[in-house]
Amino acid sequence: MARVLPLFFPPDQQPSGIHPDAIIDASAQIDPTAYIGPDCVLGARVRLGARSVLMGGNHVGRDCQIGDDVCLFPNVVVYARTQIGHRVSIHAGTVIGSDGYGYVFDEGRHRKVLQVGNVIIHDDVEIGANSAIDAAHLVPPSSARAPRLIISCTSRTTSSLAGTVWSWASRVLPAARAWEITA
Repeated sequence: MARVLPLFFPPDQQPSGIHPDAIIDASAQIDPTAYIGPDCVLGARVRLGARSVLMGGNHVGRDCQIGDDVCLFPNVVVYARTQIGHRVSIHAGTVIGSDGYGYVFDEGRHRKVLQVGNVIIHDDVEIGANSAIDAAHLVPPSSARAPRLIISCTSRTTSSLAGTVWSWASRVLPAARAWEITA
């Protein structure tokens, strides 16, 4: 079934090129086969791989790396320093790398702890609509990799996803310093 359905319902094909309403920093490196749709914003030193598609309304922060054959559906936000592998699909409304709820109780009050890590999404991952994956608390990792994981959230679970995954990851990978998601 998985092989037959695409024959009858082929995915939409986007032409390569950059929509005139896109805003792209001069230092960004865009593969000539990529497509950047209307109202997309790409920050400084972003790298966008071959045949990747940003459908529209996407924001990609500075120093992000996006691999080949990646599809960001409308209104996906990718915060600074996020790394996305090859053949990744991120569905509409998803936020990757946002600041998490990092607080400590200090001298009788809650103090914000900066989330200075990043998010690394490995090859062949699909992330469902309106998901949120927060940045890691500490500095980027060396080479630790989490077991394979595909994320799909409903509106009821979106806000708790990062806490649940972190709770799991901190037990499985106590040395992990950034989210690493593989398929």
